[in-house]
Amino acid sequence: MPLPAEPSSTELSPTPGDPEPARHAREEPQPSRLVRLWRRPGVRPALWIASVVIGAVIGAGAAYGAAVITPVPSSAGVRQTTTLRPSTGVVVPVGFFGRTEGAPVFEYEGLTLFVSRLEFGEGERVECLDVLPTELVPSPREFDPAAGVEGPLSSDCSTGVFPATVVFRLDDDQAAQYEDLPEGRAVQFVLRGDRVGVFLDRG
Repeated sequence: MPLPAEPSSTELSPTPGDPEPARHAREEPQPSRLVRLWRRPGVRPALWIASVVIGAVIGAGAAYGAAVITPVPSSAGVRQTTTLRPSTGVVVPVGFFGRTEGAPVFEYEGLTLFVSRLEFGEGERVECLDVLPTELVPSPREFDPAAGVEGPLSSDCSTGVFPATVVFRLDDDQAAQYEDLPEGRAVQFVLRGDRVGVFLDRG
């Protein structure tokens, strides 16, 4: 008579007090996509280089922005002392250092300033400001277009949006012989339309 088959291990019932066998193996946590990307060969060096480049660009942009907004005071911080308006007290001959008919003339403490206009290239016209001691200005009757000036004379012309700006030295030997000139090291004149701003460096 055949023996009854023994029950297989899978058919055994747990004995009382034995822990129930785990039905599923514990799943290991899977790394995120970012971690997997970070672990790839060559990714970390590339990201490091990119971070260095971005940092350099940001630093350069910040430095450039700081350089752009850094103000530079005009006239070396010297305050404007006065504003000159056209005068009729001194007659500057037409043609004297390029002065044209009707060009404004100004006076300041023994100095005469006048505007001359020059043409360059294809009709480009600029305004120039000339400054010299009043004593050196010839009368229209004595004026000789071929003659020069024996004494200090300063001149400057406008360029683009920048106005004609003349710095007249007051501390050299030539200027010192003119007693009417103001005391100081230099005086700056800035032409704006029909007016002239004056900046005096008293030294």
